[in-house]
Amino acid sequence: MIRRPYRLATLLAVAALTALTIPASSTAVTGVVTEFPIPTANSKPFGITKGPDGNVWFTESGADQIGKITPNGTITEYPTAPLTSPHSITTGSDGNLWFTAQNAVGKITPAGVVTPFGGLGLITARGIASSPNGDLYVVDADAAAPQIVRIPPSNPAAKLDIPIPGGFRNPQFITAGPDGNIWFTEFADPANVGKVLSSNTIQLFPQGNGKSLLGIAPGPDGNVWFTEAGAAPRIARINTSGTGLGETAPLAGGASDPEGIAAGRDGAMWVAIFNGSQIGRVTTGLGLQQFSAGITPNSGPRFIAEGADGNMWFTEETDVTGNKIGRITVDPPPSPPSPPPAAGPGAAQAGVAPVPPESPDTGIRNCLATVLVGTDGTAKLCDAVNPPTAGTTQSLTGTLPVAKARAAKKKSRKPRKRRNLGTGQTTIPAGQTRQVTVKLTARAKKALRRGGTLKAAVTIEARGEDGRSATVKRQVKLKAVKKRSRKKKR
Repeated sequence: MIRRPYRLATLLAVAALTALTIPASSTAVTGVVTEFPIPTANSKPFGITKGPDGNVWFTESGADQIGKITPNGTITEYPTAPLTSPHSITTGSDGNLWFTAQNAVGKITPAGVVTPFGGLGLITARGIASSPNGDLYVVDADAAAPQIVRIPPSNPAAKLDIPIPGGFRNPQFITAGPDGNIWFTEFADPANVGKVLSSNTIQLFPQGNGKSLLGIAPGPDGNVWFTEAGAAPRIARINTSGTGLGETAPLAGGASDPEGIAAGRDGAMWVAIFNGSQIGRVTTGLGLQQFSAGITPNSGPRFIAEGADGNMWFTEETDVTGNKIGRITVDPPPSPPSPPPAAGPGAAQAGVAPVPPESPDTGIRNCLATVLVGTDGTAKLCDAVNPPTAGTTQSLTGTLPVAKARAAKKKSRKPRKRRNLGTGQTTIPAGQTRQVTVKLTARAKKALRRGGTLKAAVTIEARGEDGRSATVKRQVKLKAVKKRSRKKKR
């Protein structure tokens, strides 16, 4: 009897698990600026945030008001009395807006109802941020005892004071980091970036002399970004371990005092530049653009936030030429590439999984973490927004844990176990394509030789020297097929 051998369907296409194409050039994003005058004169708009109702909310420190602007530019103002000089603002976990004021914290509902919270022991309340655990964190720049104050929205009186070690260095602004901790800046010389740990203690990361740090925000690359308003104004970043990852060139054209910073839907960081009346855009490769067209000279952009419409909104603080809310349009990321064509007979069977608007694994925007797994067993990473520069290398790792295995003739009643199918790794230069060869385990080969079907979860991880990374999981089904052979002549 002559046996018909089995061919391990391109698992052999798992051997071609991933074909990753990285473009070698990028497309600059330009914006159109529109300004919206605030009804109250000399209102000194300062902090700004995206609200839970789809509008953008901002503080008016000179008018003791909170403002709301709709996507079409309609502004409504709400008095904050008895609180004065509202400063920073954020959206809380309870669906309301929370803001700092002189020696106090306030809450405003989307309907405009203000609730003051005094008596919290705050001396100089500055930045405010909502954390993943639901609590609010407030910077108290008390010269005698600087601290971060943790406030539960449901019971502000149960606040917790967290002292900042090392004496007074003028702490300013605060944000929730990509690592789940709270991060803040110090406007001093020398200055630190601080991290509030889950143990309610603070770790400081020195940034050297002449920095004077202000705005701070998480980036799409999983790092922490901040502005430096010192002698050589720049935008810088550190990773969540506190290691510096470089900074931009100094602002051009005499511009200075970069203050607010926020991530945009295009995968870049956007910055409000006070002196020079500009908006900056910084790519994850530390490329810097400065926009001034459409912004009133000497209007003093202070802080910036992404709106529900995907554009960036900013406050213009100065009395004479400012007193406005600005909007700069942000081009959306390009659409994901089409799935690859189906392969011929004998290829591994795979489905194209839908791509979420934003990868929850990495926080990288749509196109920066788009992996399409096609019927030919290949996967492609779209990176048209901020591709790496020529010569940058990326590493790719594919891991396939077996989720389910069925024998051809007999079904097992034993509990299904997840097992590792194989791994592989390669390096991909910018603008080129590579395949990663995955060495199968003996168990996987045996299951396929029996004519079984393997359903696997494919994990693809790409990392670049420029700091960007993407991790995407897709489900594929692999099946061995018989290869016909001719009988030998006797």
